Amino acid sequence: MEHIEEVGIHSSDYACSIATKIIPSTCLETIRLCTVHLAKQLYVDELMNCQYAITPSMDVFLLEANPRASCTVPVPFVSKVINHPLAKYVSLMMFGKTFYDLQFTKKVIPKYV
Repeated sequence: MEHIEEVGIHSSDYACSIATKIIPSTCLETIRLCTVHLAKQLYVDELMNCQYAITPSMDVFLLEANPRASCTVPVPFVSKVINHPLAKYVSLMMFGKTFYDLQFTKKVIPKYV
């Protein structure tokens, strides 16, 4: 999810886009690798919300990581974009199901919204 306007003081006060339009693929890959590594290190096996900042020189900084869904994780919207019921998956995972049990093991990168 990418900010498409530079306004707002709270993470829910802005407009975003899925898929990203401006972020270079090298930064996206860095973000993906860092997020997966962080989730593994924190033993997160459900939703995790990470917020990153990218400088004009394309340095990537982690601002925040929450091993839970928060108001900045638009689960219903993302579910529609990637065609997977994420809220259902997470609720099943709370009772012991895994990504493998749910057959949700492939990376999904949306091409458009």
